[in-house]
Amino acid sequence: MTDIFKTHQRLKVLLACVVIALLVAGAKLFYFASDPQLLFDRGLLSLQNHDGQSVRAVVDDLRKFPGWEKQSLFLMGALALGEGDPDGALYYFRHVPPEGELRKSILIMTGESLYKLGRFEDALNCFMPLADASAQSIDAHRWLAAIYFDIGAMDHALSQLNIVLQFAPGDLRAHRLAGRIYYDFESWSDAADHFGKAYQDAASPSDRQETGLELARALVKLLDYSQAKEICGQIEQVPEVACVLAECLWALGDAEAGLQILSEVLDKDSKNHSAQLLQARIHVESGHATKVIESLRDLADESPYQFEVQYLLTQALKQIGRPEEADMQFARQERARSAREKMALLNRQAIKQPTDPKVRLELAQLCRKMGNPELAEVWDRAARGFDSTGYVQSKNHSVNPQPAPIQDLEF
Repeated sequence: MTDIFKTHQRLKVLLACVVIALLVAGAKLFYFASDPQLLFDRGLLSLQNHDGQSVRAVVDDLRKFPGWEKQSLFLMGALALGEGDPDGALYYFRHVPPEGELRKSILIMTGESLYKLGRFEDALNCFMPLADASAQSIDAHRWLAAIYFDIGAMDHALSQLNIVLQFAPGDLRAHRLAGRIYYDFESWSDAADHFGKAYQDAASPSDRQETGLELARALVKLLDYSQAKEICGQIEQVPEVACVLAECLWALGDAEAGLQILSEVLDKDSKNHSAQLLQARIHVESGHATKVIESLRDLADESPYQFEVQYLLTQALKQIGRPEEADMQFARQERARSAREKMALLNRQAIKQPTDPKVRLELAQLCRKMGNPELAEVWDRAARGFDSTGYVQSKNHSVNPQPAPIQDLEF
């Protein structure tokens, strides 16, 4: 009887707790539903949590309050951008003027949408007012650096990255991008410095792997083979890392160990270009060109404008006693050198003329000629972003049409 009584009492307490919890939840729901600012804040939190369903529910409630249409549009635009639809984001953002508490967020997200659509000049016009207003607008400076990098205006990109790193010295992305720029311009020491800081701060395994490889490559360029070898030993031995390690071993006097690593890479992928090229270098410089002459011929045919390949084949032909063929090959070598020098010249022009599409189209054409379609597409995209005949328009919407009435928008 006592147990039954106790059970009954526990049930009463439990029911009371449930009732109180329901009343509290109901009060909270009523509180949220009756306060548009709290609703908006909840929508922002749902965005951070990537909860699209909750964002849409908040928007449905928020639209019931007069004067909160712009906040609803902002939430829908931010949601579209987060879901990978920059075109859809612009559909909403163009109805939200960049003013008040939403100004910075609207400019940043509109600029990001335009950037992802390849509309670089329009994107610059979003980020520049924020960057000019405050050096501490880190997001604006990050996006400006990305745009300048993509269009080949590397000095402008470095200027923006320096500002980012002044206020966020541990910014891994900024260090990596600065490192890539310095590496491409053969400023090995600066590249190693930035890659080293990125490697030191890398938190995720993927970041550590990528920054470690970048750092090791820069250290090899500085002839610091011992340190590069040590870094290679701290990251996963994927083929790219294995090739760097093989070069370190060769440079440190253990060519046999280096060739063994390259042989293992080529056993898994006989067309690995880096492994083939390094294997050829080691044999040619060791006086054993006959071992790689045929693979070098294949590499030279596959990469007619890669100077290092053409140069190695010239040296190999001389080494095996074929002077006439070496003279013919020397002409191919010099053609590759000429293309490389033209590429460097156009790159300098792109830096001096950051919004000129013509020089970028020339670079794209040269990259295709040199067998680098990926880089050609990068320069094509940069040219389209500053097309003098009119900016590239998105598929369904223009950024500056006559806005439709807010009540007619599709949510």
